[in-house]
Order: sequence, then C-alpha cells, then structure tokens
Amino acid sequence: MQCASLEMTYILYIDIVLPFKQLLTLNQLPHVTKLSLSKYQNTREK
Repeated sequence: MQCASLEMTYILYIDIVLPFKQLLTLNQLPHVTKLSLSKYQNTREK
C-alpha cells in the first residue's frame, strides 16, 4: 500500500506541481505552489 501511495503522490506531484511551475514564473499562485511542495516534502519524509 505504501508503495502504491507513494506512486500516486509522485504522479499527482508531476501532474499538479509541475504545471504550477508555469504559474510560479508568473507569480500568480506562489502560496498554492509552496503549499503543494510542502505537502509533497512531508509525504516524502515519512
């Protein structure tokens, strides 16, 4: 289950955070991107 969860998290990270990088360059949603990155890091550390 953990492996599957990590795969899902990584896929979601690619699908969501990478597109947010385009927004980050425009500085439109930096707080949302930071929130997503912090969630990803928290999942990674566990």
